[in-house]
Amino acid sequence: MVENLEKTEETILARTQSLCPACLLMLPAEIVEKDHAVYLKRICPVHGEYSQRISSHPEYYKELREYYFSVMDERFKQARYLLLVTGKCNLKCPICFYGGQGFGDMSIAEVREIVSENKRAELIVFGKEPTCHGELPTIVQLLKKTQSSVTLYTNGIKIGDREYLRELKRARVNKIYLQFDGFEEEVYNDFRNTGMLERKFKALENLKQEKIDTVINVTVAKGRNEEQMKAILDYAVMNDFVKTVNFISYVRSGEGGNFLPGNSTMPDELIDVLAQQTKGKISRDNIRLFQKLFYAYMSFLRKRTCFYTQYYWIFRKDNDYFPIDKLIDLKAAEKVLDKYKTLMPKSGLLARLYLFLFIPRCIINFKSLGLIVELLRMVFSHVFRWGEYNNMSSRFIQLIFSTACDPHKADFEITKRCHVGIIYKDAGGTIRKFDENGAYLLANEMNNGKEGS
Repeated sequence: MVENLEKTEETILARTQSLCPACLLMLPAEIVEKDHAVYLKRICPVHGEYSQRISSHPEYYKELREYYFSVMDERFKQARYLLLVTGKCNLKCPICFYGGQGFGDMSIAEVREIVSENKRAELIVFGKEPTCHGELPTIVQLLKKTQSSVTLYTNGIKIGDREYLRELKRARVNKIYLQFDGFEEEVYNDFRNTGMLERKFKALENLKQEKIDTVINVTVAKGRNEEQMKAILDYAVMNDFVKTVNFISYVRSGEGGNFLPGNSTMPDELIDVLAQQTKGKISRDNIRLFQKLFYAYMSFLRKRTCFYTQYYWIFRKDNDYFPIDKLIDLKAAEKVLDKYKTLMPKSGLLARLYLFLFIPRCIINFKSLGLIVELLRMVFSHVFRWGEYNNMSSRFIQLIFSTACDPHKADFEITKRCHVGIIYKDAGGTIRKFDENGAYLLANEMNNGKEGS
């Protein structure tokens, strides 16, 4: 939510560029600490000052931002792209941040050429709704020839047909991201413009029966479905086909630009909600430590990750779950991670060698011996396979707290390091490629703003 602030004392933490949410003019911006919170502030010559609160925990934010920009080099090459195979969708969601944009359907020949030109990248099957593409199984087969795993995003309507899901499985899809906004029909009526709960349950049941690794994508809007975050987590814990739960804060762009203007939130707030609902079992401080470990790990591999996306791992045991800090000594790891941060600007090679030699001492210990093989298998699958992180364990669950770029929270220093690009066919039939999906979303907003002015 855009907030107009009175003039009070503030401390500048960083400088960047952002947009005026009203006219979408590119502006100099500042990250400021003010009133025990952190804001993204910019001043438009026409519309005045706009500030977006991005964190209510200044010390947490400052530490992670400094760490992120110390180890995450914008020169790291993009290795993952959303392959937007179709502009069709079988829903009209009023919160769709790709809504209103015209995309063409890719032909098999076009997909084959894209695959040939991007052999060292992971292509993720995406679209307004990729299952609306009539030749989706063939597309999956094409991708499988050059990458070890194939991931598909869907709203779940068509995979409610188990035979169709089996067809995708035979084509060797490995992981499916399913949009799932909770257990109340009212939320779907709001977010998706139609009741969908029964169809969501059918899709989940089919994924479970077919034993397909599943990511539950949860769009969270303030005051609408936050209270269901723990229930969704509990469902994941009890169903081992669910490997990841991605809590995504509502994004104010595309069709959703002004649909719920007072209900936007940030990943930082989602962490607070889940920490409260789990009575501290999911701890902000442990997320802070794990996030530094994750930044260092991705930096070690020279792979991008987004500052607006935070990760945490838990593991299942006896119909319950335990945080990763019960397995890994995150406190001890922090000393190694901080040293890595200081070495990285001086010598990337020396920093990586130091991390390689010393971080295993924090991961491999008596408590972790029972799960170390599974843990290492997951890490090695990510290191040595050209694909996203793949959870091959039935016991580990990845939690993600994320958002996408919109004019209210746009920080172009973060956008430069976007962890995924996009390849699409525009309305005129030309295949286009953006290395940063965040930059694409913001550019599209700016272009639409100019057309509408």
